[in-house]
Amino acid sequence: MGESSESSVNLGYDDDGKELSPLEPEASWTIDHAILLLQETSNPTMLSAVGKFLVMNKPILNQSLPFKLSKEFKDEEIMNLKELSLRGIKYSNVTEQNKKDAIKIARLFKLDPFETLRIVLQTSQKIPGKIIVEEATVKLSAKKEKSLLPIDKSTSYEDERIQLLSEKILRERRLVLQLMSLLIQNQHNNLFPQTVRSIGYEITTNPSLMGNSIESYEILVDFIMEQSYLTNASKQLNDLNIKEHYLLLIDSAKLLINLILNKTLEKKLALKWFQIMAKINFMSTMSKKIPQDTLIIIEALATIITVLVLDLDNEKTDLEDDVSFINDPNIFNEINTILSKAPTNPIVLYAWSIILYRKSLTIEEFPSSAAVKNFVSHSKNYLSNLKLIFNTFLTRANELDVCNSLIKCYNILKFDQLYTLILGSYVLSMLPYVVLTPKIATLIETIISGAPKHIIERFFKDKDTKSLILVLKSKIPLSFLSYIPFCNINGYFAFKDLSSLKSYMVSFNEEQLINKYVFDESNPEFITLTENIDVLPPYESSGELSLLLKPGTRGKFISISSEKEQFVSFIYEYNGLSLIGRILQNICKNFDVENEEKTSLAVYILNLLSNIFAVCSKSDQEEALRVTSAFVDGNDIIKVVCDIYSRALIERHIKILVAGNKLFNSLTRNFSEKVWTSLKTSVLLENKSRGEYYAIILGSVEMVHGNYDFTISLLELIDNLINSCFSITEKYIMTERQEILKKFTIFLIQIFEGFISWRYNHKYQKMQIGTLVSDLFSNILVSFYGMGKPEAKSEQRVKTTKVLEGSASKIIDAFLISNSNDVRSNKPIISMIESLSVALSTFATSDYTSMWYKNWIKSSFNLSTLLISARSMLGLKPSTFERSIFSKSSTLISVYAQFVQLRINIINLLTSLVSAKWPNEPPSLLAHLGDYYSNVLLRSLATDLNNTFDDYEIKIRIYDFFSAVMEGNQEGLSIMFITGRDIRESILHESPVTDGKALSILNILKKNVSSIYKFPDYVSIHLVVAISLAFNSWTTAKEGGNDKEFINELIKRIQRRPQFKTLKPYTSEDYVNISYEYKLISKIAEILALYLFVSKDEECSKNIENLLTDEKFMKSIESIFKITGYKPSLHSDLRNAFKRKWPEFKLAGFIRSPLVKTKTYGVDSIYDLAIMDKVFKDESDWEGYKEDIFSSSINLKYVESQIAAAKSLGALLTSYCNKVKTPLNPIYLKLVSKLLELNNEESITAPVFKDIYRERIELSFFIIYTVLKNNGEINDDPTAYEIIENCSNTLVSNDLDLITGLSDVNIFYYRPLLRTLLTALKMAKNDEHLLEEHSETFVSLFNLVISKSSRFLFSSIQNEALSSNQKEFADSKIINQRLEDVFLILSILKVMTRLKFSKAVHLKFASSLVENGSIKTIFNLYSCSHIIKINNEPVFAELTLSFIYELVSIRPIAERLISNGLFSILVESPISIIIQKGGIRPSASLTYHRIWNNGLLSILLTLLSTFGERVLPEIVMFLIYFSNQLTTSINAWFQDSIIISSAVIQETNQFVLLYKVLQALNVENYLASSNTNTGAVGASEIQFIPGLDTKEQRQELVNVFNYLLSHPKFLSMRVSPITPEEEISYERDNKKFIENIVSDIRELRDSLIY
Repeated sequence: MGESSESSVNLGYDDDGKELSPLEPEASWTIDHAILLLQETSNPTMLSAVGKFLVMNKPILNQSLPFKLSKEFKDEEIMNLKELSLRGIKYSNVTEQNKKDAIKIARLFKLDPFETLRIVLQTSQKIPGKIIVEEATVKLSAKKEKSLLPIDKSTSYEDERIQLLSEKILRERRLVLQLMSLLIQNQHNNLFPQTVRSIGYEITTNPSLMGNSIESYEILVDFIMEQSYLTNASKQLNDLNIKEHYLLLIDSAKLLINLILNKTLEKKLALKWFQIMAKINFMSTMSKKIPQDTLIIIEALATIITVLVLDLDNEKTDLEDDVSFINDPNIFNEINTILSKAPTNPIVLYAWSIILYRKSLTIEEFPSSAAVKNFVSHSKNYLSNLKLIFNTFLTRANELDVCNSLIKCYNILKFDQLYTLILGSYVLSMLPYVVLTPKIATLIETIISGAPKHIIERFFKDKDTKSLILVLKSKIPLSFLSYIPFCNINGYFAFKDLSSLKSYMVSFNEEQLINKYVFDESNPEFITLTENIDVLPPYESSGELSLLLKPGTRGKFISISSEKEQFVSFIYEYNGLSLIGRILQNICKNFDVENEEKTSLAVYILNLLSNIFAVCSKSDQEEALRVTSAFVDGNDIIKVVCDIYSRALIERHIKILVAGNKLFNSLTRNFSEKVWTSLKTSVLLENKSRGEYYAIILGSVEMVHGNYDFTISLLELIDNLINSCFSITEKYIMTERQEILKKFTIFLIQIFEGFISWRYNHKYQKMQIGTLVSDLFSNILVSFYGMGKPEAKSEQRVKTTKVLEGSASKIIDAFLISNSNDVRSNKPIISMIESLSVALSTFATSDYTSMWYKNWIKSSFNLSTLLISARSMLGLKPSTFERSIFSKSSTLISVYAQFVQLRINIINLLTSLVSAKWPNEPPSLLAHLGDYYSNVLLRSLATDLNNTFDDYEIKIRIYDFFSAVMEGNQEGLSIMFITGRDIRESILHESPVTDGKALSILNILKKNVSSIYKFPDYVSIHLVVAISLAFNSWTTAKEGGNDKEFINELIKRIQRRPQFKTLKPYTSEDYVNISYEYKLISKIAEILALYLFVSKDEECSKNIENLLTDEKFMKSIESIFKITGYKPSLHSDLRNAFKRKWPEFKLAGFIRSPLVKTKTYGVDSIYDLAIMDKVFKDESDWEGYKEDIFSSSINLKYVESQIAAAKSLGALLTSYCNKVKTPLNPIYLKLVSKLLELNNEESITAPVFKDIYRERIELSFFIIYTVLKNNGEINDDPTAYEIIENCSNTLVSNDLDLITGLSDVNIFYYRPLLRTLLTALKMAKNDEHLLEEHSETFVSLFNLVISKSSRFLFSSIQNEALSSNQKEFADSKIINQRLEDVFLILSILKVMTRLKFSKAVHLKFASSLVENGSIKTIFNLYSCSHIIKINNEPVFAELTLSFIYELVSIRPIAERLISNGLFSILVESPISIIIQKGGIRPSASLTYHRIWNNGLLSILLTLLSTFGERVLPEIVMFLIYFSNQLTTSINAWFQDSIIISSAVIQETNQFVLLYKVLQALNVENYLASSNTNTGAVGASEIQFIPGLDTKEQRQELVNVFNYLLSHPKFLSMRVSPITPEEEISYERDNKKFIENIVSDIRELRDSLIY
């Protein structure tokens, strides 16, 4: 983290490259936020902002009693304010009520009125007074009969409002002191900017602050002792005032501790402190004034201060030191007197005894020193014998049990290493003076083992420590009760020290040693054995094992006061761990719960082994197991541990059980299978009449005595056992562990259901139990449901997590009950929520209980969020738990508004709540909140979103909550968030938090977009996602609004083209950052697309359209559609390597489920690496393989982000094309070509590319269609031909596989490509050069799209029809899809036949049809088309004839058709035979008439015009066969009942044309010649077209037409639309329709005349 010497905050640069303005402190910046940022953020920008905030607030950061009233004030000073200006910050929107409240509170608590008003304003910004809301609702009810929201009935909330504001103000006093302490502690922390560190230094060096702080401490003590009640205040306010003084005293003490640690204390202040302590007899006189729970922390802190004042670390003998009280006889004497008169605190007394002893040594060492003489001369007479006084204080300290007092003090303060450091240093000062006993050893172990690392290092380096250890080692094993506690301080030390012991002490009766030793001649202090001596290990009763001391073994008598025993320490090398193992077995064999020495030693040994296995390397652990097992039965120390554990269970010996659990815990690191085996064989899991032993211990011992050490240690063990199940190296029977864990889970549920009502000696244990159990539940749920698909069956889950199946199921069943209103497992969480606002103040003491309470809150919130998410993910019914959370939502919102530290926890829970799936309409969060708390929620979210003095995390969570509300069917809250309608505020003319009449969260989000360049992309994504979801809302569309600035910011952001396109990112971080950039672009494009679609704001829409018509931008976005960087080998190698290394697992099984949200992009965005680490941690290849997973996840997400950006930009372009009515820029046509070209370049190299592949195809069609529709004439033939070329390449590629697509009813993405091809063909002009240049492309297209596709489609239709017994296929999915495809291909064929290809190309077309069998399939389908009906119509007959009609227009193809029997098919097919019978009229048989008119006749005319005389025989034959239909059609004109339509006129027109062509070809001469040769009937006997063959017949028809034209009324009566197209035309303008018919008849008549 960088440093800055400037107070301004450098945010970087904006989009134009200009340096951004620094963050300036605003009215919403608070002390609370500053503390939170210092504690939790590493963001240098925000830390720099904290620096500037601190600089501006230096005046209050040097006050020992913040906000204390310095001088009297008049009410007018406050009431006359229009706005408050304080330390350069202006606080506006000051209401009269705000000022009145500030005055009242300031006078009540004697506080600075301006600071009070500031806090009132900041609080009211989030939490409006209920009186305001009530007035609004009363006014509103006068206007409307009912409100959308419930109206509170109460009309006055002044007491509640004053109480709330008082709590906030008094709490902020404490926060100032907390901030000061935090700054002092971090004044040398290089992670903080220089500005922050400098403020800490200034506070520390403030010359008056130390004295003021001691004085303030005294003021607080005096108030507490007096406890004078406030006048004109409620009992609640008086109680609050007293409680806040307790808490302020605690924070004042902590500030003093930090000051004394960092600055030399003046001697007069040292005396002052002792005088304060004397007043209250070192807190003993305050015991009746302060609740016990609070008193113990106050007393412990006062003890710490006193110890610091005595400055035991200062061992200097500087007699000239005038600063310290040590050399001031008067002050020294005064302190001594105070302590003599108030000998109540043994810790202080013991410390003073050390001071006295040191002073006595100094006097003895420098008796002639002037300073010493001066000291003695000014001292009372008794100070001349300091050693005697020293002994007096030491004796009194021991009488008061200084050891126990130190341990109690440590247990109270162990939550903070600052205090453990001080106590550890205190113990180091004791070392030269202690007489080592087991009690002293336990004290040293307790405090030093919990101290910071450097204190532990100092301890082991200390010469006094070394001396003590040396003495203890010489007395082993008799000294084990003192020595082992020293070993327990550090497991490494224990293992090394015990592994090489060199002495063994034995106690003998006098007779036992007679004549068995001689004195060593060289050193008379030593003896040498002359005979063997068998020494039994401690508690060895059976004589099975002994230590043989052979002759020559040297030893030394140790002087220990004993009349009957002699003690000899022998020089003997051995491994102490072996001895310890044997001793533990001996204790176990002769287990005596009443023998405290044995049980204590057993506890020490178990703890010793636990510490060794907790910290040593695996090889050292294996050695420790081997050595401790060497001399035990069965060579298995774990079995011994299990046996003694079982005996302790039966005897209810809690300390051994706790130590055993701790050892089992340590063993799970590397030997968990031994722990599982031990548990299975121990009595722990035995089911007695009252349940398993662990439940019996809880119920019969712990709940009775109120101490839960065993249960807490068991909970910690269960957690480690669960984690041990994941290891791949563990070989075990799955069902055994499942059953054990299931038993434990049932026990956990039972604990959770009842723990809040148990009796506790230590309150923190209640919170600790709740935290541990809830964390266990969360661990189980995340481990089991956090990977794989939610619906995955048990056998499909990762093998190692399957063991949790039963446990996870039990938890779900216990919490997510839907059919009961009384669910016991829910009560602790609901109770926690209910008590939040009260308990947060109760546990504000910052002690061990407070620490666990905060942990409990966060753990229970986390569990709640998980449970609700799991319920939806698993598809379960809505639970009572969720309904309970809804019912407590107002409490949650109240806490959210008041305590910044809990905002994320609460907003996460609310997000999961509104995201949950409900079978019907979910409960309304708005309704549960009511009008007041809905307003609090709205204001709180608005304030937090507008506040720049906050970490990004809270903004992300609010954005996500907003998104969840938009998606979660929370209609009421959605409307409130979008519109911001709060009628109460507007009625009262009270200004909202943001500009405008309504407080709209959506508008604030839009404003946040203006700062988007200040946010990292991973933050901006959540913002734009929230906005995009809002734009999907009908309410947003309806509301509209002035979005010009918002839209312009988005446009500006998306115009800033990603620079990474030209870069080559090499690091993982680069790829992650780029992925976020792409994702951001995708969401911005999505918003712009939605805006274009729904908005009525023409100006904003025009700005977006301008963006999309900008050539520079359009050229730049081509790169977005190109997906780069995919590494297929990386992913395939990853899968193959995983399968090869761990064949029993599937890599896909470790993919994250939706249960737990993680970062969108990063190393663990795909796989659950936390679980994988647990599973594979012991595998040698794992670390290297994990790097591959990192790379694979980042690479895949990088590709996905590009695809997301491309798809969203596609949506934006689609939205634009859908809206634009003017011609498109020609660059769009080039984009179509580019999109198709990219598909051909990239192909579908992996499944992830399928979406973008199809997206490009669909977008291409939409663009080209819009171009054709809007632009009309296209003057870019080369581009059109490029598109055709790219379409062809795509169609023939393996990625698209057109025939496969046609064959699969679930695949459709080939259609937009065919439509694109069709449109491009329509655009293509008959440019001979271009047609020739691209001839191979057209041949390829014809071969695939026309020949092969038609063959497949027609064959498929025929096969489907013939394989079915039915004839009606209107409901057939296959037939209907085939029909749609045939129409599309027919359209392409029509366009291709219009293009003027060369004869060579046409020949290739013809060959393609023959080679692919397409002609045959067309003929076959026509032949059976009469039996394939849709809505009882033979649609495929008409369709096949349409194909034939298009094909015969190309001569080479027509020739192939004829040679393959075209005329036979046209004449002999069943559908043709039906028509040959005649009687087909459009008014009666429209489909058949179209087959005849548009199909058969059109084909006939085309062939006749193409081949002339060559096909006359076939034509004549055709006319003969269809003579009846010809007659029907002509004769219809002579009937009064004729229905005239365009189809009838067209049919007759074709007859006339046919007649004229035949005449032009001299058909009579041809037939005459033919008949002469064959002897057939003469031409005069054949009627080619009845009614037209003779002049008379033609004249008769002309007369009919003349009659119709001369009788317009009759004609108009006979005109009728028949086809759908005609009906539309007729309905649009029937007069014009008839006029067109008249015109057509006139033209028809004229064609017969001329």
